[in-house]
Amino acid sequence: MTDFILPISENRVPKARIPDRIDPRISLIGLIVLYAALIISHRMVFSIVIFALCSAAFLWMKTGLRRIVRRLWPSMGIVIVIVLIKALTYGQTRLAAFSLFGQNLAMYQEGIILGAEIGLRVLACINLLTLFFSLTPAHQFFRALHWLRLPKLFLEIAFLMHRYVLVLAKDALNLHTAQKTRLGYQGFVRSTRSAGDLMGRILIRSCEQSTRIYQAMLLRGYIGEIPIGPMKPLTRHDALILVFMLAATGMLFALFGGAWS
Repeated sequence: MTDFILPISENRVPKARIPDRIDPRISLIGLIVLYAALIISHRMVFSIVIFALCSAAFLWMKTGLRRIVRRLWPSMGIVIVIVLIKALTYGQTRLAAFSLFGQNLAMYQEGIILGAEIGLRVLACINLLTLFFSLTPAHQFFRALHWLRLPKLFLEIAFLMHRYVLVLAKDALNLHTAQKTRLGYQGFVRSTRSAGDLMGRILIRSCEQSTRIYQAMLLRGYIGEIPIGPMKPLTRHDALILVFMLAATGMLFALFGGAWS
């Protein structure tokens, strides 16, 4: 079977990122197990340990600290919102009370602790997912999902989204730059109008791009599904790596995850 995903995505992945010792299916299973452990963990320290290990792996890969912070910065807004919601709605021990727009509000100690625990769990999950995609090429990830028997329609949509989202992002950046050079973001009214025009143009371009992609795929033999070639069988070496990853995860969870709390 002709593998459609491999030749399209291979050139988009730097050679240094392609792992030559860990099968992507093993990495994906390890990712799922770690995510499950983070979800069912009862202690904040487990999220801190996973976050610290992922950060250490990034530093070992010579990823600058500024780049790590930049990757995590968008998720910090989510964490702050979670902590605020929990602090204002959960708990009994008041730490502060204030009035906002005529409403009496209070911040509770239990809510802050619970919000911090959930926020650290979110950061650990995002850091872990970022590390996974830093080590696993996109085409190998989609083939691993196919090996796990995920629906083909889901894989095709996800693959095409990954393939062309950067194209649309580049078009959006070019349009935004052109608007800025024409003083399109001077003042609130003009900025709002320019932002709406930008979103409309991107929507139109995405529809036009999807039509061109579909026509090009038909010319290249597309008959309703994207063929994905089979992966090589797992070896004894892969099985040993999987056992080691599961054992390490279990040990970390037993030590820091609160298995008995």
